[in-house]
Amino acid sequence: KIPSIEKFAEIGEFVDRPVKTYSSGMFVRLAFAVAIHMDPDILIVDEALSVGDIFFQQRCIRRIQQLKQQGVTILFVSHDLEAVRSLADRAIWMDHGKVHLEGKTDEVVSKYLAAMITRGRQEIMQEEALGKPLVLPSDLELSVEALARIPKFIDWWSG
Repeated sequence: KIPSIEKFAEIGEFVDRPVKTYSSGMFVRLAFAVAIHMDPDILIVDEALSVGDIFFQQRCIRRIQQLKQQGVTILFVSHDLEAVRSLADRAIWMDHGKVHLEGKTDEVVSKYLAAMITRGRQEIMQEEALGKPLVLPSDLELSVEALARIPKFIDWWSG
């Protein structure tokens, strides 16, 4: 299986060097390649797709999907919501080590996104004083037509 592992990991001549000389990305590439070539019953993938270029990430996703079709149980841990959506049948949202929500992937991801957007808005509101003027970059050019519409929009929005 070693030639297949080397081919999948794509770390070239580094495969013959001591692992302690690897970058973290090279180490994860090799570890993932080894894990998927061991015919696992259960595969735990914890943020492993965050390393490497888009081609490596896509190859990993395809391989995970193949393993899933073969009946392998996969525990996929990630902040990459698109990868979660494409790979997971069910999802668990963890928050500070506790299960916050468990269910269908689309439902959990949607509620997670909504919560993060709300949290972000609250953090912004706490950091910035109310009524503080919006600072625009000096190179931002607004057309006369756009400038004329701003007061109408503000009136419409507040009404």
